[in-house]
Amino acid sequence: MFAKMTTIASSIALLTLLGSTAQASEHNARYRHLDDIVFAAYVDARELRWELHDDFIASHDYEHLLEDADAILTSLQKLERTILRENSDLTIAREADLVQRNLSTLTRHLNGSDFARGRHERHRTTYNGRGYVFSPETQHVGRTHVRTALRLIAKIEDALAHLRDEVRPISHHHRSTPPRAVPVPQPQPGPILVPRNSSYRPDRSVEIPVGNHRSLRIGF
Repeated sequence: MFAKMTTIASSIALLTLLGSTAQASEHNARYRHLDDIVFAAYVDARELRWELHDDFIASHDYEHLLEDADAILTSLQKLERTILRENSDLTIAREADLVQRNLSTLTRHLNGSDFARGRHERHRTTYNGRGYVFSPETQHVGRTHVRTALRLIAKIEDALAHLRDEVRPISHHHRSTPPRAVPVPQPQPGPILVPRNSSYRPDRSVEIPVGNHRSLRIGF
């Protein structure tokens, strides 16, 4: 009997251990997946930084664009540290939002840079006033570099969107508990109340049989 109980206890302990191991493995795999997403975004951010470094050197906005790229790399590094420390989904989402804000800043500055601006068409009169010279609309030769940088930003934003999809379902941790139904007591019949001026009087007499089909009623 004792040996049988020992076997059962050992089986329960083994199942508990296996369950705990499976949960730990799933937990680790999830954070590894999140880290892979951020690492891919970081690789694209490095490529973006080098694109700005090499191809925008003639831009008047060169220094500001590099500062924006550095801010993106720094925020991605902080996001990755948050994942490696296995912080909460809420903390990870907050750091991802910071990366997105830095990406939006760089996008705005790229679209407003001198490489993105072109020259509108113009009609310029000649020096003698008898004609005009037409200048067609042109784009800056650096516009192609702006498009390349914007494509890299879009790739990083796609990675962030994937990351948000992974950490967004945190609402189940804060799901509101539905109101508990409180049983309503059933109404109980109350005492019969007789009006004060009523002629009704309760019958308090007792009928006692005395034989020969007769009875004696005692009461008041």
